[in-house]
Amino acid sequence: MKAAVVLAALCLFGAQLGCRSEEAERSASAQSPVAETGTEAAPARVPGDTVRGPEPERASRIARIRELAAEEARRRGLDGAPEVQAALARLHDETRQREEELLRDALFAAIRDGLVLEEDELRAHYEQTRVRYTERRVRLRRQRFASQAEARAADEALGAAGRLDPALAEELDPMPSAAAAAAVGPETLALTMPGERVLVAEGNGSALVELVDVQPAVQRPFEDVRVQVEKSLRILRAQVAFREEMERLAGMGERMGERLEPDR
Repeated sequence: MKAAVVLAALCLFGAQLGCRSEEAERSASAQSPVAETGTEAAPARVPGDTVRGPEPERASRIARIRELAAEEARRRGLDGAPEVQAALARLHDETRQREEELLRDALFAAIRDGLVLEEDELRAHYEQTRVRYTERRVRLRRQRFASQAEARAADEALGAAGRLDPALAEELDPMPSAAAAAAVGPETLALTMPGERVLVAEGNGSALVELVDVQPAVQRPFEDVRVQVEKSLRILRAQVAFREEMERLAGMGERMGERLEPDR
């Protein structure tokens, strides 16, 4: 682990030095007689970037180059340079923080997935949060056209105050907004006020879809949303269990510290 961090730090430090060297080279070339003749300096490359071949082999060879370069840098004592030490310290902190976050999330997931929830608990949570599982129902009117151009022309002719002719349009049964988006088109989700229209592409043709009215929200039955209910309750219970576990571990650490503290 330490070796990998050292390698990453050296690569980062080397790249930074490479950037500065390239800028200095461009500045020098601008003042050099050689630059005035139209000859450009070769662009700087990251060490190991010139390796060619199949990607797996290339990646392996580049990794080996980094490893050898890092070993040689340590042999020369370059890892003791103040700027390298500072970069390594930052990388150590970042790596430790990411590792701790990953393990924290893994612990939370283990606690969450290990919970046993009874059916009556799920139903009680459903009743307490039933407002989450209501959905509005919309009634739509749809008129199909042979092309998008015809649909756009009809929409412009109707104007903002116009309405689709019920004699020419199809009346769709009331349905939840999500079901309308799946069956008619996701564009229908933008309809909020009766009379609003959207253009929906349909295969080789198009359609104008108009919102006729919004009906009262309907409660979705427990059986239809059981998965969502369980997920919600499981997360809430896991949050409590996780917090209690952290408090237990913190208390254990404090008691351990008290036992290790020398007598005065």
